[in-house]
Amino acid sequence: MTGRSTNRRLQTTHDAIHSQPLQLQTIDRAYGKFLRTGELPAVQPLAKSVLRRALFARKASADRQASMPMLPVRQTDSSHRPRATPREQVFGEALYADEPVRFAARTIIDTLVAAGEDPTDPEFIPSDIPEPEFGSMALYILGWPDEWVRPQYEQQLQRVLVQHRALRLLPNRDEAWYLEAARALAAFQTRGDLPMTLFGLYARTMGEMFAIHADYVGKGDQELLAAYEVVGTTTGDEHIAAMRQLGALQVQRRGN
Repeated sequence: MTGRSTNRRLQTTHDAIHSQPLQLQTIDRAYGKFLRTGELPAVQPLAKSVLRRALFARKASADRQASMPMLPVRQTDSSHRPRATPREQVFGEALYADEPVRFAARTIIDTLVAAGEDPTDPEFIPSDIPEPEFGSMALYILGWPDEWVRPQYEQQLQRVLVQHRALRLLPNRDEAWYLEAARALAAFQTRGDLPMTLFGLYARTMGEMFAIHADYVGKGDQELLAAYEVVGTTTGDEHIAAMRQLGALQVQRRGN
């Protein structure tokens, strides 16, 4: 049997398992454990059933039930739906495919339940937490991005956040804009491409933020951070040369 055939069979088996209806007893056991410990099942459909049961455990008004989002929560600009509450957002993020967001959300839930808080309480995550300027609700609660920095890089992070806020204020940031921005970020991270455009600015802004936060969690690269700082604080020919050096360094780090 070829590797491709094996992969197809494994995917078919995976899809079949995840398409089966969950047994009520299985949900009951997982839900009871969740209430006691805050731990969610690794299997996504089961985790989703547990979180939805917790969300609806206390009777909400008919209007609120009608407007509550299906998990995972996805924020939209739709004016006819109220924004998801912080609890709804954190619960939704606990199901995200993005591992750092999912880990942050589940860590918050685990910690609060261990402290004696009830996840069925609408104020389990206080409803007066402001909407994050950017990023996920769970990461925001854990202090990202402002607090994820060691003292020697605080000033550098503040410069990066100013860049990011300026990008967020640009008009016409629609789905097509984000798609092009994502392409620019991928091109920078994989090939070192860093054009002198707004998308190039987005790529190095996000890359620098990632590098500062990697340093905070013990995976720092002083040479890379220094290269970002030179790019962010120079102009003219010096800036262009620094951009080339940063791109080359990024490719080198990618290959290691």
